[in-house]
Amino acid sequence: MFVISGHVIGILYTVLLVIVIGLIGFIISRAQGASLMKNVFDQIRRGEMPTDTLFDGLCIIVGSILLVIPGFVSDFLALLFLIPFTRKYLKPIIFRFISRRKRVR
Repeated sequence: MFVISGHVIGILYTVLLVIVIGLIGFIISRAQGASLMKNVFDQIRRGEMPTDTLFDGLCIIVGSILLVIPGFVSDFLALLFLIPFTRKYLKPIIFRFISRRKRVR
């Protein structure tokens, strides 16, 4: 994918695009992580179980790991996991996948 992108938009723009996407993902994951920790502590303080918030944390970790893997596809998937708006649509899909895997075993 990098080779194709390098031929289409140029090597410099390809490298810059990868760096910019990585920086945007880093900023989003850092902000989301800080907000998540605050929410977890607030929910525990109120005596609530932070299940949904912890799942958001798992998505942030997965998104951050995907950002480290070089490639446009992994960066795109990482942003899906990091942006709260898209994460709310991913949750039901992931829950279904986990519940199916759990039933099979």
